[in-house]
Amino acid sequence: MKKSMDHMVVLLLLFAIVAMSTGTNAQPVNRWIRNYDGNNDHDYFYDVFATAEGGYAMAGYSGINDQQESFWLVVTDAEGGEIWQRIYADERFPRSARSYSLIQTDDGGFVLGGQVLDRTPVRHFSLLRVDAEGERLWWRTYGMAAASVCLAVIELKSGEFVGCGRAPLREAYAVMVDGDGNVLWDNTYAGRTFYAMRETQGGLLFAGTDNDANRWLLKTDFDGERLWSRNYGRGILTSLVSCPEGGFAAGGIMLFENDNAWFLLRTNDEGESLWTRSFNLGEREQLWCLTRAIDGGFAMVGQSSTRSSEPIIIRTDSAGNEQWRRIDNNHDGGIRWDRYQSAIVGRDNLLMVAGSTYRGVERNIDGVLVKIVPDRSPPTIWAYIPEDLEFSVLQNDSISFAIIEAEDVQNDSLLYFWTFDGDTVGTDTSKTITFQELGDHFVECFVSDGDQADSVQWAVHVEEFYIRSFEPDSLELILQRGTEINFGIDVAALEEVDVENIWTLIHRNDQHEDIGDENVVSVLFDQSGRHQLQALLSHEDVSDEVTWTINVRSAIWSWWPSEHELTAYVDSTLEFVITPFNEESDSLDYLWLLDDEQLESDSASIMITFPETGQNELTSIVRDGIEADTLSWTIDVAEWSFTADDADLADLPTSPVLYPASPNPFNSSVKLSMYLPQAEHVSLSVFDIHGREVSRLVDGDVTAGNQFFIWDANGFPAGVYVVRMSAGEVSEMRKVVLVR
Repeated sequence: MKKSMDHMVVLLLLFAIVAMSTGTNAQPVNRWIRNYDGNNDHDYFYDVFATAEGGYAMAGYSGINDQQESFWLVVTDAEGGEIWQRIYADERFPRSARSYSLIQTDDGGFVLGGQVLDRTPVRHFSLLRVDAEGERLWWRTYGMAAASVCLAVIELKSGEFVGCGRAPLREAYAVMVDGDGNVLWDNTYAGRTFYAMRETQGGLLFAGTDNDANRWLLKTDFDGERLWSRNYGRGILTSLVSCPEGGFAAGGIMLFENDNAWFLLRTNDEGESLWTRSFNLGEREQLWCLTRAIDGGFAMVGQSSTRSSEPIIIRTDSAGNEQWRRIDNNHDGGIRWDRYQSAIVGRDNLLMVAGSTYRGVERNIDGVLVKIVPDRSPPTIWAYIPEDLEFSVLQNDSISFAIIEAEDVQNDSLLYFWTFDGDTVGTDTSKTITFQELGDHFVECFVSDGDQADSVQWAVHVEEFYIRSFEPDSLELILQRGTEINFGIDVAALEEVDVENIWTLIHRNDQHEDIGDENVVSVLFDQSGRHQLQALLSHEDVSDEVTWTINVRSAIWSWWPSEHELTAYVDSTLEFVITPFNEESDSLDYLWLLDDEQLESDSASIMITFPETGQNELTSIVRDGIEADTLSWTIDVAEWSFTADDADLADLPTSPVLYPASPNPFNSSVKLSMYLPQAEHVSLSVFDIHGREVSRLVDGDVTAGNQFFIWDANGFPAGVYVVRMSAGEVSEMRKVVLVR
């Protein structure tokens, strides 16, 4: 919710009372210049990248002499202080390795693109990937050798990398690789060179020069297949940026018969020109890099002359009109050999320029990074309280808001203006507000230097009650099966408000179970799969809720019998079945233990006969690769004389019984036996593993005594089925396994 100030009406009202002069188009000054020595005679930066950690990374090459050069990577903090640097050499490339492009990857590492020279000597297009500490992961070459070079590299949103540049025979070249550097595709295109590229809607956009030496844009799909191309007259496009409002801007040079000039192009998404600008600097000037400023304008860096190597910066507005230019002289000797090769806008919105500078005393060349203070830029709010920009409070609560840190790079005095629901309520660095009315309210602070402003806005929901906090504070949990965890909520409510709380556990099969109404519940997750737990607060027609998603990991999906405490009779046979989480896995392994003695079965099911009375412990250990889980059943075996063929009524059960199916597993039909002590209305059905009824064998009155029925399973797929008998108030289930 922190944003640049676009409330023009509010600003005009606020600043009308302030008489302050505005800035001019004077050249900006440097905040600092940092030199970096690769401990060699010649060290060059060709690219700079703003790191996720708030600092900068620069890539180029470091050369001991004209015969030996290596990739060079330097990582700094926000003030340009060196954190680490690495020089990368390889015995495959003993003479030359130059890096021209750099990105930081999503995992915090880096990919460098460039050119390497083998022993032949032949030049190769090359990519190097390193981790966040600079340790090398892989270094590869691509495409045909001979004068090949990578001039740009990007990481796609989908995680792949694309490099582009030049192939032999003056052909443009691009390659897509996976995270391990393996080629997914590579193509050459009828053009001379790609210098820059961007990911865009539906594909990739490349900038360079075509076969007729024209400034050139080419769009492909994500498989590298050409979609369209445009040229814009003689010259080269060396840099390309996406514009948030749509389309692109490209920078380069335009060629004349005996001269050239810097060139700035603005296009729509289809590459159609919206406007062009040219900038004449002198003889043989070169534009190397273009970047987008926070105000929508552009900054370009390069050289005003390839002979004297004078580095130059030009700043424009959003329409490409020049605001200022400056030629720099960062060297300390008489030789003009400074170069600016790359520029970015840092996280603090200041311009960062990287290149090389000549140290005249030692007669060496160093990498250089320059931080430039704009001639005019808005203040920046760095810290504020509350840190949360959207939160809830109770009616009549008072909250203190404050700007803790704000900066103006021109060191102008800052003004503070607080608004509450659009009304001005203060001009200090802090403000306390009492929220008397229910509903949504907005508190905003504008920090101004009298010309431009930054602002921060809080959205405050005033409630009669709300969930103040909850545990666990992460709403996405991953647990092992069998884990029990406490969930809790801290409720804020007005004294007169009686809040009802209901906890609902949504099982993996989408069944809902109410599990309590207190502020804390304990839940045992005994089934693998995806579950949800919701705490719902309500009062009259108002509610608040928090929902956790719990992914329970296990090698086991389900088991039979579902109860872990069982009763059996002497000489009875029970079947035990495990259904794995991933039935298609090739890594499944089963181990069965009866009273700690290993059984012979190594399959997902086992039939066990219990010949003696007493208590038995059956354990199943299931492994699927590195995943493992354990299930246990306790079986109490008792004496009884009844069998399905016994006529001794003294030993007959007093309630309906469904006996184990026979045979089980079976491959065509199975016998299902039951005993009824009296005539009952009986339902006997077969269900598949998803709980769907697939066959109903009985649905009516059945006489007392031993009864049996046959399920003919021809035409049914192999798998696990459940037989359910309902007789009177008794319901029993047995699992059967159909095999083919």
